[in-house]
Amino acid sequence: MSSLTTDVDVVIVGGGPTGLTAAHLCRTVGLSAIVLEQRVGPQRSPAAHAINARTFEIWRQAGLEMGPVLAAALSP
Repeated sequence: MSSLTTDVDVVIVGGGPTGLTAAHLCRTVGLSAIVLEQRVGPQRSPAAHAINARTFEIWRQAGLEMGPVLAAALSP
């Protein structure tokens, strides 16, 4: 196991939607953040079966572009 020494304000475990949203929100308020994820790339299938309306509202308020998310969600 390798070690990494760095100074950050927030350590986030998990690079899923919640972890990445948390990292983005940290940056918008001036906090440094690091996301720790065990996988080296995206999962082949999603872990979430649904994303609720409140999540989309938080993403919209955070200034995230929803077009690609909606297109991916609606594609078969």
